[in-house]
Amino acid sequence: MKNKQTGFTIIELLIATLVFSVILLLATSGLLQIGRLYNKGVINSRTQEVARTIMEDISQSIQFNGGNVTPAIMSSGVAPNTSTGFCIGQRRYSMILGKEMADTSTSHGLVADTITSSCTTSVAALDLSQTSPPGANNPREFLAPFMRIAYLDVTSYGNNLYRISLRLAYGDDDLLTSLTGYTAQCKDEDGTQFCSTAELSTIIQKRVK
Repeated sequence: MKNKQTGFTIIELLIATLVFSVILLLATSGLLQIGRLYNKGVINSRTQEVARTIMEDISQSIQFNGGNVTPAIMSSGVAPNTSTGFCIGQRRYSMILGKEMADTSTSHGLVADTITSSCTTSVAALDLSQTSPPGANNPREFLAPFMRIAYLDVTSYGNNLYRISLRLAYGDDDLLTSLTGYTAQCKDEDGTQFCSTAELSTIIQKRVK
């Protein structure tokens, strides 16, 4: 009796391999897209959370500190990567506009500390280029790695009313349209999953005099 053996032909194997490769490619592409969306969501959430924390801290200082407020207008006249700041009562805010926070604990972008004297326009900002800024008293760094202050404005409207405007940016220099100002936006490129901006604005009434 003849032993008849059957199997796949070369054409059938090629077709099966092609179909499997297409399915694998689609699955891999889907997983990568899910990973990008997840990473983008985490960065957006973290950026929004830090922006809210900054706004709450400044708002509470204005409402309940009871001291003078030296308005800070950061939209113009402040060069990027230079230390500047303002104070509210005995709380001082020092920042480096447009500077990206490094992934180290020695980098500074926005620091709040306590001053012993009254808040006046002559109160100097901390030198945030130093690892341990001289004269800092109980300092608190608000920014996380890869974040920067693009815009921060505290304006007096009179009658104990103050407007606070903030734009916070996350990402490297090449991912942003601008490093400072309201024009700081993420570029429409593939790297936007590693970039985010948060913009908040509110009007606060000073309750404690």
